[in-house]
Amino acid sequence: MSPEEKNYLDQSISESGVCGVCHIIHGGQESYLWGRKITTKSGLTVMDLCISCHNDKGMASKKVIKEPSHPVNISPSEKHLSTTLPLFDKNGKVSKEGVMACQTCHDPHRWDPGKMINEDHFKLEGNSQNSFLRLENSPSPKLCENCHHDQAYVEKTDHDLIITAPSEKNIIGQAPAESGTCGVCHLVHNGKNKIKLWAQGFGDGSNIMDMMCNSCHAENGIGKAKIPKIDTHPDNMLITNSGRDMKGSPNYFPIFDKGTGSSTSVGNISCPSCHAVHQWDPRFNVKGKGANLEGTSNNSFLRHQTYDLLCVDCNGLDTLFRFKYYHDPEDRVEKAKGPGMPAVTP
Repeated sequence: MSPEEKNYLDQSISESGVCGVCHIIHGGQESYLWGRKITTKSGLTVMDLCISCHNDKGMASKKVIKEPSHPVNISPSEKHLSTTLPLFDKNGKVSKEGVMACQTCHDPHRWDPGKMINEDHFKLEGNSQNSFLRLENSPSPKLCENCHHDQAYVEKTDHDLIITAPSEKNIIGQAPAESGTCGVCHLVHNGKNKIKLWAQGFGDGSNIMDMMCNSCHAENGIGKAKIPKIDTHPDNMLITNSGRDMKGSPNYFPIFDKGTGSSTSVGNISCPSCHAVHQWDPRFNVKGKGANLEGTSNNSFLRHQTYDLLCVDCNGLDTLFRFKYYHDPEDRVEKAKGPGMPAVTP
């Protein structure tokens, strides 16, 4: 890739050998016997090793990681996540109490995590199946799943575009097989949207979470066969979900800030308040069957017992009717009228 490049002992690659470009056996720097000039102080030693090449003036200037990208220098446990991938302390040592770094997801010595490649591949543009990843991320999202266990249930469901829309492309032109199941909607590196690292466009709506859903569920979107006649909760009714905002709890009912998509305790109901977009059936923690299924009121990416949670606080006995006919602009009003009861307004 850069035959004229030299290590910090001023040795060319023909003199140092392939390994000596980065590691100097005698007289190397303390961390990893590093043989290149470290130009940054990110606070995380192993990150600085990568940035010594992957910077705007480095020999890997065409592959520079910028914002927005997946966060690093954080502990998965702080986000209530667990992983078997390596974490690193500030001195570059692998530690179970460490934080995420580039090398958590990337093995810089092996291009393809699933097989050894003998032929030249230095001109090959990477995707989620290779790119020095520790685990493959397509067609099965094994790398993302290692931390994001619950979100991995999306595999082989209707929301897995490898199954349902294999020719669709994300915002940087990657087909689902290239981006992987997760990369269809979330860009790990150099995205254009900081919110959820969103990898698609935005549809109509006054709420950023609705706008993300409507990017596909629109007349010209790949979800055009599944467009609700009405998809909004009355916008002038702020909801308080205190006590129901703990992820993983049976009564989890999230509310999101309209502008930032951040979790909040007071706000408006949006699509993902009722729908868990990564899990087809809330009753079973399983992946999909690899087929485009017709949904019912028991699955369809619904959250667990949604109708019996927050909705009942405001709607009382009308809750089940309002929930069942929520997406019908006429029936969600008329069906909510009980025997001898006055008409209700949504």
